[in-house]
Amino acid sequence: MRTTTVVCLYFRHTVALFQDVVVSDCTISNITGSAFSKYADISEFEGCGISLEGCQNVTISNNQISLSDIAISLWSASHNNISLNTLHDNIGGILLAPYSDYNIISENTVTQEDSFGISVQGGSFNRISQNDVEECKGWCAICIVKGWSRGNNISENRVVHSKIGISVEGVKNTVYRNNISLNTDFGLYLGSFLATRCRGNVIQKNNFIENGVDASFCTPVLSFNRWIGNYWSGHSSGPKIISGKIRIPYNSLLCNRASMDKRRFSSSKRALLTEPAEGFEPPTW
Repeated sequence: MRTTTVVCLYFRHTVALFQDVVVSDCTISNITGSAFSKYADISEFEGCGISLEGCQNVTISNNQISLSDIAISLWSASHNNISLNTLHDNIGGILLAPYSDYNIISENTVTQEDSFGISVQGGSFNRISQNDVEECKGWCAICIVKGWSRGNNISENRVVHSKIGISVEGVKNTVYRNNISLNTDFGLYLGSFLATRCRGNVIQKNNFIENGVDASFCTPVLSFNRWIGNYWSGHSSGPKIISGKIRIPYNSLLCNRASMDKRRFSSSKRALLTEPAEGFEPPTW
């Protein structure tokens, strides 16, 4: 396998890639068109800082991307590594569009995005870990959407000062050891407001600290989602009750329902070891 390496200092256009490529140490800003592509017709990539379509084994690292529609976009792109990038003041940060699977999204700093920080929209078995995502005011910091999204892992991220911290749809996704703090609407929202497919997800050992509503859900009945051993600020004793809604099969009726975290952490056993948002102590075991 031959790997192509692209290193640049400043780039004012889209970078569109195919496979076996490393892109590092670039500053990409004020996106106006497309300058580099495997394809002859690259109009579809306009507005993206770096766009991967049908790509494999691409590494995108140590880049700075701002003032674009989407900073980094993947479409049907798998087995890629997106890490150590700084993204800010875009409409969206990192987008994994349908059938983008088995990608690693790690150690990125994503701030002040108009819509979302990191969004998986129909991808499976992606790992989203150790990212710092902050001030995504329009929608969510990290989100998994589409009912066929499956087996994604969201772990050890710092998610603060956004509208929704983490939003999850799909099947058998895991939300583990995240610091979810100071988000205005919800810390975590499970399912969707239409109660689409959302089953067998696990929310475990996260810190929920001073969010508008720490957690809620809107899921089909008998979804078998589990809340295990999370830390909830302001909740001192007994199981933590999570209020939400379920959809009754074969009609659009939504009913109030409560779920429960029976094995919540005490204040002396917060779940995460990474740096928290400003204004409260680092979590410790």
